Amino acid sequence: QKFLQDTIKKVNNLTEYKKKYKFIIDVDGGVNLTNAKHLRNADILTSSSTILNSKEPNKIIKLLKESDEID
Repeated sequence: QKFLQDTIKKVNNLTEYKKKYKFIIDVDGGVNLTNAKHLRNADILTSSSTILNSKEPNKIIKLLKESDEID
């Protein structure tokens, strides 16, 4: 699935609602190392293609986990 650039803004807007209502934000589709760092407010990032199409899936998983620490 292609990543839709306005998803970043939508996730950030939903963060305000999460303070009042209890729900999980899951981004599924097109998540990769480039955009993952902009999706810090999401609870779950689904990144199957990025991982499965990599020659080093373990490295990609590690980098995705660390992406919330990257500025």
